[in-house]
Amino acid sequence: MPFSLQQGSDNRVLTLSGEITVSCAAELHRALLDALAGDVPLVVDLRDVTAVDVSAVQLLVAARRTGRSLTFAAPLTPTVMDWWRLAGIDPTLPLAPPAHAAARPRPDSDV
Repeated sequence: MPFSLQQGSDNRVLTLSGEITVSCAAELHRALLDALAGDVPLVVDLRDVTAVDVSAVQLLVAARRTGRSLTFAAPLTPTVMDWWRLAGIDPTLPLAPPAHAAARPRPDSDV
């Protein structure tokens, strides 16, 4: 599970890619703890995630329940949306495109 944490002027962006499954749950947990440190709003970008399992969903839900400002970059992939639905998570949860994500072409675009 490659990831990067970028500090913006008004938020942090944690970008995850590849498979986020039980095999990298400890790494995801550490990344989320680091990203949530302090009072800076966090945007989690899951657009390059190719596979997800219940352990990743549990960690992301737990991170949202910390009470800190956490949103997900839009759009969520079909893979992530499927897991959200299976876990009973409201698919209309707050979505916010971070500045770098908004400018990046979507994987399914012709651009």
